[in-house]
This record gives sequence, structure tokens and C-alpha cells, in this order.
Amino acid sequence: MISLSQRFRESYRSVLDSALDAVNPAILITKHVSIHNNTLKIREHYFDLSEFEKIYMIGIGKGAPGLYKGLMEILGENISKGIIISGENFKPDSEKIFSFKGDHPVPGENSLRAAEELKDFVSNINKKDLVITLVTGGSSSMIVSPPAGIGINDISGINHLLIRSGASIQEINCIRKHLSTIKGGLLAKMICPAKIISLIMSDVPGSDPGVIGSGPFYGDMSTFQDAVDILNKYSLIQKVSKTISEYLKKGAAGDIVDTPEPDDPILSKNITFVIGENIIALNAAKARAEELGFRSEIVRSDETGDVRSAAKRYGELIRKRLKNCKTTEGGLLLLAGGEFTIKVSGSGKGGRIQEFLLLLLPELKEISTPYLIAGAGTDGRDGITDAAGAWIDENTFRSSGTDPNDIISGYLKNNDSYNYFKKSDQLIFTGPTGTNVMDIFLFFIS
Repeated sequence: MISLSQRFRESYRSVLDSALDAVNPAILITKHVSIHNNTLKIREHYFDLSEFEKIYMIGIGKGAPGLYKGLMEILGENISKGIIISGENFKPDSEKIFSFKGDHPVPGENSLRAAEELKDFVSNINKKDLVITLVTGGSSSMIVSPPAGIGINDISGINHLLIRSGASIQEINCIRKHLSTIKGGLLAKMICPAKIISLIMSDVPGSDPGVIGSGPFYGDMSTFQDAVDILNKYSLIQKVSKTISEYLKKGAAGDIVDTPEPDDPILSKNITFVIGENIIALNAAKARAEELGFRSEIVRSDETGDVRSAAKRYGELIRKRLKNCKTTEGGLLLLAGGEFTIKVSGSGKGGRIQEFLLLLLPELKEISTPYLIAGAGTDGRDGITDAAGAWIDENTFRSSGTDPNDIISGYLKNNDSYNYFKKSDQLIFTGPTGTNVMDIFLFFIS
């Protein structure tokens, strides 16, 4: 009879894979979109395609190739022309579809070129056309079109600062929207008055379409003043380039027209569907865990906030559940999803998931009963590393040969979680998954 520790190790990857399979972009499209007698159905909405002269498709982000494949299975020859911008050298199987590579996680020259191609593409759309947009995580970095006078080095620099500052994705994308000529609903404004239908996979807590991918096809509730306030909040206003700080301050003073709000009349014809979210992955993980004999509970799917406070909170939760829950033969699995933030001050290598798990280890150092906690980015990448995440259990300290106090003084101080888990052989590798609905955490406890 195998031990509970062994069962946890043998089961966690199967549960994680089930979660990833459930948010496969092509599968999500086919679940929500269908066509019959030239009528396009998306959930409970119907669109008569005969009302439009041409149908265009625009896909942006890590999951864009998968969404495109699913959409082509349904619409096929109905699409007149399309463009896909992703983080890979994707080759569409149709001559009508053009593909370009954007940079991620830090925007660069590829992102500039991709944005120019995109602006050229939408310039040919007229008011009698239908535009179907496919937006997924990574879009913000993959299309960059800064205002005149702001260069790509300025944009790359502020992105680098924001990612390391501990700012939330909502705050980061607020600034990205106000340093762009196409984000925050501005690309939709270019396409107007053509009708836009957006199919979106959410990679942000709360699934606000105005935040996902910096909302190129959706109105924006944030303002230039918000962007300035965020830079001040994280003491970045003096660290960004002068051209950026002056531009944002001019916008806050009302000298530059702000982004259109969601209820702007110019966007009134558009309709948006969020078809992929973290909770879908968690539900699939829960179902698979129960098939394997684990009692399972979803804690929440919209986790956010600093990794340090999150580690303390989950450490307390696990200790409490171990103390109070009744013994079950199969063990208990708690599931959570979302995206924590991390403030980087060291020069090590890591990501928010690995840092969270490393912070959690000292919280659980007194626990000797079996447990296994795994975390992974659904896109297959945690931070700047090649790992999707990592896992820990009651034997991790011993297997790494590291004293608990050394974690705080060494690896955590230098933000070097990757090398800690590399040393203990507890990194998780999935490779690029082609999807992105934030992160998933599995807490197996006995």
C-alpha cells in the first residue's frame, strides 16, 4: 500500500494537467461559438452574418493561435482576412491570415512592428464589416504603439520597473494604456463604426475586459491622473524617463485627450464575451482530484496581493485545517487561483509562484504530517524563468539540505527561488501551454 505522501506526488501533475486541458483555447471557442444557416451564435447571442460585407479576425496574445484554430473550425471560409500576433513564430494554415511575433514579457522591436502591422490592417476595415477579436494574456507586451516622442527603450524601461515594483496588473495596465495609441479602447475607436465582437481569455483577477491585454477593444475607466498617482505610489515618477513623466503629467492636466470610457457612444455597437477564466481550470482540477479519491474544495479563483502576506495567510489556513479537519483516507485538496504580486529587490532568478512557495515553507516547518503544495502558471512560465512553477512537501527542507533560517537570509533576500527549487529538484516544467488564465495552486493535506 502506497503512502499518502506518494499518492500526493503521483496525483498532483494529473490534476494540474486536467486544469490546463480545460482552458485549451480551441476547446473554449467550440464550447461557446457555433454557426447555423449563416447565423453566428455566441452563448445566447445571435448575429446574422449576411448583414456584413466582410468578416475580419484579429488575435493577440499567448492563446491567440489556439483561439484562431478553434474559430477557423467554425467559421472557416466566412473569414475574409485575419491577423495574429503572439509570442511565437506561428504559421497559420490559411493564406488569408497574417502572423507576427511580439515580445514578452518586456516589449521590444517586435512589439513595435506588430503594432504597426495591426494599425495598417484595421485601416482597411469599413463600417459594414464585422471584426471578431481574440484577446488573451500577453497582449499588453506584444503590441506597443507609444505616442510621438516616446521610444521603445522608454517603454521597456517603465515595464521593467513596474513588474519589479509590486504593482498589481490593474495598475500596470493603467499606465500601459496611457502610454499607447491603441490600448484602452483606442484600437476599437480606429475600427469604428464597424461592429466588434470580442472573445477574451482572462489573465487578471476580476476578469475586467478593460484590463485584460490593456483593453485595446474595450473602454477604459482609468485616467491619466490615475497613471501619475500609481507612479507616485511606487516611487517611480523620478525613475522613469523624463519623456514619459512629462507626457503623463500633461495628460493629467487635461492637455491630452483621455481614453474612451466603456459607455462611450463610439463603442456602443461592440459586444464582449469572456470565455476563459481561472475558475474553469479550478473546476476541472477539482473534478479530476475527486476522481482520484481526494475530497476537494475551491478556496478562491481571484487571488491577488503581495506574496509575503499571501504566504502567511495560506500558512495559517493550512495549519488550521490540519488541526481541525477530520481524518479522511484519501486526503484533502484545497484549490486556489489568481495572481500574486512580488516586489523584487534582489538579483536572483525566480517568479511569483516560486517565491510564494518558498515563503510558505517556513510557515509550515513544524508540520511533519504529509502535505504537498504545487503552484504553476497556466501559460507554462513563472516570471522570467523556464519553469511553470514548483512544489513543496513535508520533506523539502531535508531534501534541499537547507536550514529554514537560510531561506530567509539567502534565497528569499535575493529573490532567488528558482535556484532553491532547482537544487531540491522540485521545479515544475510544462513548456508553453498556449493558454493563460493566471496561476493555479494545489494544496494537498492529510
